[in-house]
Amino acid sequence: MRVRTLLIGLVAFVLSAGLLACGGGEEPPAPTPSPPAADTGVDSPEAIAAMSPLELTESFYRWHVGFPGNPLLHTRDKWREYFTPAFIQQVEEILAPREGPGGGFDPFLCAQDIPAELAFAEEERSADEVTIRVQKLWGPGSPASELTVHLVRLDGRWWIARITCTPPAAPGSS
Repeated sequence: MRVRTLLIGLVAFVLSAGLLACGGGEEPPAPTPSPPAADTGVDSPEAIAAMSPLELTESFYRWHVGFPGNPLLHTRDKWREYFTPAFIQQVEEILAPREGPGGGFDPFLCAQDIPAELAFAEEERSADEVTIRVQKLWGPGSPASELTVHLVRLDGRWWIARITCTPPAAPGSS
């Protein structure tokens, strides 16, 4: 019995010494602070309110296409910073029948896929209305397509009031 007790004590001592030698008795290292969050391309509400129509349109699309996930399902509160209340209501009505998982048509891109690149150009301007043409570039060998963003000036700042999808040109037409 005495030999068994000595063996158990010896095994416990060897295991303890092994753990200490391997660092098992040390405190775990402190967690490394995570780096600052990456720039998500989201402008502050104050910055958005001070933007020109072209800047506002570019800001919205930079945020929309850069959102990690489906912005149609997860970011409706952000729309208030870019869209008129009437346009928000129209978009809500368009999206209501398609709620839930999946994808589908994006009414802001007038497409199902995200373009490789977007190009913006101001087309028409009056004191309180501006039209911006957005060219969607899909990649080498694919024809570009367009949409039109209509902005209005209300309460001293610009708002997106409507997005018009331009149908693709028929093959062979110019």
